[in-house]
Amino acid sequence: MAADSEYRFALVTNQNYSGYLWIATILCLSYSSLVIVVRLHIKWKLYGLDDVTATAATLLQLAGGIPLFLALRGGLGQDERLISTAAIEKAGQNTFIAQVLIIASLATAKSSVAALMLRLFTRDLEITRKPWLLCNGTLALILVWAVGSILATSIGCPPTHFLQDPGLGYCNYPLTRWRIIVSFDILIELLLIALPIFFIWGIQMKPYIKIQVALAFGLRLPVAGFAGAHLHYLSICYASRSNTSKEIIPALAWLQVELFWALLAATIPTLKAFMKSFNS
Repeated sequence: MAADSEYRFALVTNQNYSGYLWIATILCLSYSSLVIVVRLHIKWKLYGLDDVTATAATLLQLAGGIPLFLALRGGLGQDERLISTAAIEKAGQNTFIAQVLIIASLATAKSSVAALMLRLFTRDLEITRKPWLLCNGTLALILVWAVGSILATSIGCPPTHFLQDPGLGYCNYPLTRWRIIVSFDILIELLLIALPIFFIWGIQMKPYIKIQVALAFGLRLPVAGFAGAHLHYLSICYASRSNTSKEIIPALAWLQVELFWALLAATIPTLKAFMKSFNS
């Protein structure tokens, strides 16, 4: 058994949690790739801005996997006593880069949903002026959130010290920053769920079609839950004030799950069954 564990791909021990993140990241990347392939196949030659942004979000997710895998190879997830200070700093730098790309991917995935709403609910600007303004306002909010989130995690926080003990003072109030980021993340998700319901409420449509629209966009609700889980485990990590490299693994794993579900939920409303009933 000991010999087998030495060659196990994603080893998990009391001193090494990296296996959890290896598995979560690989699965999420694989499933997201399948989702975008299915989406592009379904929408063949009917691509819109929502498809472009969904593809860009997936590419950003894949790009974010590269520095994250490098960080895992370099010691992310391991007990700090097992790796050198230089290795922790390099792993922290790669983890920081991955985090920036994940935020960018999340924002682009949200933009895909807003772009889809623009496509569905604003076909006649003279009639749908309010939905047009609300959809574009949501796109602007997502952009501000993305830029603000990246700046909030960057200003005064050297990437090389990303995995250092927060108590050392390399980054002031990291948890407060993330609470603000996640709060707006959840707010945007709730907005993306509520707007389609608001748009169709007064339209003459069969009730079952309205329910179908609400369900298609309502499947984004778990994204908010996963964002909350990410913040919860991040709070535990920072509360421990030690071994950040190991304790941050659950938070990073939930962030991967959040991103995957955001990409999946952005594709569900584009399925043929939904589009056919909506256009009817």
